[in-house]
Amino acid sequence: MIFRFKQAPHKVFLVSAILLTLFSLGVGNDDLDIILHDSYFVIRHSFILLAGLFIVIWGIYHFFPAMLPSPSLIALHVWGTFLPLCLTIIIPILAKAFKLGVDIYASVGAHAHAALSFVVAFIFVIAQISFLINLAKGVIKLRSKTTGFKHA
Repeated sequence: MIFRFKQAPHKVFLVSAILLTLFSLGVGNDDLDIILHDSYFVIRHSFILLAGLFIVIWGIYHFFPAMLPSPSLIALHVWGTFLPLCLTIIIPILAKAFKLGVDIYASVGAHAHAALSFVVAFIFVIAQISFLINLAKGVIKLRSKTTGFKHA
């Protein structure tokens, strides 16, 4: 089966949950306890929690597609979740893990870093609000079909 993003963008949540879980297993290895700092174990637990959340979101998209009727809001949710995630978490950790020598946030000043963090957080919050709006829209649509009540 070929993955088609336009037909099922929610599958990105499943793929990323699997990748986050595998990455957290490597980072949280007890044999690396002496070599690595304890912050890697904190990262491991946050990645596992994030992967669990992604599985729940994927399940909502996969098992209840009628509850999420708007494809544009689905795309906004998927892109608005993963672009900030990649910018703030995955890219810096991979740069340090593979010793690329690139510190993304050290090259900009403190004010630029704060502004970038605010913009990334704002995009992430808008994406989550779009998911809730789409979910509410789908629930209202399903309720009106079952009760026969028409909403404007």
